[in-house]
Amino acid sequence: MSCMSNEWKNSTQRQEDTARAALGRYEAATAFVLVLGAVYEYFSFGVWSGFMVYAFLFPLAGGVLPLRILLRTGRRIPAAAAGLWNCGIATFTAGCLFCGILEIYGTTNRLSGIYWIAGTVLLAAGVLLTAAEKAACERRTGLQTGKGMTGIRQK
Repeated sequence: MSCMSNEWKNSTQRQEDTARAALGRYEAATAFVLVLGAVYEYFSFGVWSGFMVYAFLFPLAGGVLPLRILLRTGRRIPAAAAGLWNCGIATFTAGCLFCGILEIYGTTNRLSGIYWIAGTVLLAAGVLLTAAEKAACERRTGLQTGKGMTGIRQK
């Protein structure tokens, strides 16, 4: 689909609805991880882990805040890039919870580092895909896209 086609222009409302639904999912995930961490800490007999305490920050800082900014500014990102970003945030959150569980039980696992590597790769791929799509859209249309990929001419 061309970045300036009528189909793309008409999909703006659908993209906004999708972003609002994703925002709701990230808010729910943030609350769930926060409660999960608190309950887990409560039943861990006084042993706690910073990984468990702060695991909720990944969906908050990587999902809720960016989506609020995107919705407020009207910017859009490609669906594939959003999917990669979402997978990266989920990987970081799962890795944080996993490391927290191991830390509470007093053990470690050298393979837990794969979560940080995989999460970083997924987030970077999402950012690079967004940048590539924006550049491709600008090349196809000859427009500067000042508000995401909406195709607004800049003078």
